[in-house]
Amino acid sequence: MESRLRVDPGDPTIAEWLEEAAQLLRQQVGRIDAVRAQVAAARFHLAGGRPTEAWRATAAAGLRRLRRYARTFPMARPRALACLGWSHWLHGRQGAAHRAWTRAIGEAERLAMPWELANAHHQLGRHLAAGERSPLGLDPTEHLDRARSTFEALGTSAQGQGP
Repeated sequence: MESRLRVDPGDPTIAEWLEEAAQLLRQQVGRIDAVRAQVAAARFHLAGGRPTEAWRATAAAGLRRLRRYARTFPMARPRALACLGWSHWLHGRQGAAHRAWTRAIGEAERLAMPWELANAHHQLGRHLAAGERSPLGLDPTEHLDRARSTFEALGTSAQGQGP
């Protein structure tokens, strides 16, 4: 059904529908309807040549839902914090990103989740400047070494773990 939605960026009906959908989302409509509205908005922005807006709408909605899920299910907390770190990073808030990734490390350690632990060390290590230390007191190389050794122990690698 969503693939047949009109996405002509010049169609005033679509812009009007998206505004109405945004109001419904603020009123906590059903999850499936929220997802459909987000998909329609992302497709509309893509058709209009605005990939950044499409990504921002989709990422913001996904992060909100992941954080809500993590409040109920602790095993999602490290991933939610890692994604929050990326969101901060992409919005130019490097310090907040470093703190979110540091919290992800703490949660992954507490919950004994080695892959999430390695991922958080990997993200933090990749996003610290040379010579800079994280809130944990480690430099980029130390974080990357911890990530690499944990990934290797798990029989995997850091490939595909973000840009």
